[in-house]
Amino acid sequence: MPTSYNNQRADGWQSIWIGRHRNEVDLDRYLSGAFKSEFGFDWPWQRGPEFDVAVEPIPIRLLLSSFPNLPVDEIEAFATGNGWAVASSVVLFDRLKYNCSPAGTMRGMFFLGVFPQKALQRPVERETQETETANLDFQDARAEPGTNSRRPHGTTDLMEAARAHDLMRVLALLTAGSDVALRDDRGHTALHYSVRMQVVSSAHAAEQAACVRMLVDADGSDVDPRSDTNETPLMIAARTGLQASAKALVEAGAGLAAINDAGQTAEQLARSSGHQGLADYLASNAEA
Repeated sequence: MPTSYNNQRADGWQSIWIGRHRNEVDLDRYLSGAFKSEFGFDWPWQRGPEFDVAVEPIPIRLLLSSFPNLPVDEIEAFATGNGWAVASSVVLFDRLKYNCSPAGTMRGMFFLGVFPQKALQRPVERETQETETANLDFQDARAEPGTNSRRPHGTTDLMEAARAHDLMRVLALLTAGSDVALRDDRGHTALHYSVRMQVVSSAHAAEQAACVRMLVDADGSDVDPRSDTNETPLMIAARTGLQASAKALVEAGAGLAAINDAGQTAEQLARSSGHQGLADYLASNAEA
């Protein structure tokens, strides 16, 4: 375990870990157990990490491709320089600067470091962020709402707020006129972003589902927007095992028979990802 560590909540920064977990079940088990003892802190449940998993080790650049606004060249160079040309899992904490002293023991994941997410950096007049150790406070500072301006990779403030499940900010942005139908460079809408993050508690699941319902109910919203790979929000929720959010989408009329470019339905994605209960729920609703 590290002899010292420091956690600072800071906009525009992301802390990244990579490893060799090849399925979501194993990674979830590791994050819920050994991660804390190995890296010295437990994340706040309402702001759990984002992650991605590949069934086989793939180049770092490909593993990071699902996360917008990352300095991929810098991260790839650092990872390769430390012997990680390929990996099968990545964990990312948004708005967190984590530093620890090196530990000479093998860990379940390798801490790549802290990297700037330049697209999220705020003007200098923003309120100064407080440094906190061990006990993280992720109460988001509120950005000025109301614009549909684009960040790198085509993301918007509403997409970022939806990904964080920041209900107050999502409401403020929608009220101020943010367009729920806008898409990023890969065809993802704010509704896609709202189901990208794995949940790690019932409270977080309820918060995420509430965000989904808020976006579905917004003027101009489509419950089944298609990404560039013909993936709907329900498919993402099914693959990730988001029971509450998937239920909210189904109740809002999400298409259960829709297929992505790989020919898979939401039910098939849930089943192939090990979420049998969710797959059975989707199957029973498809038959209704």
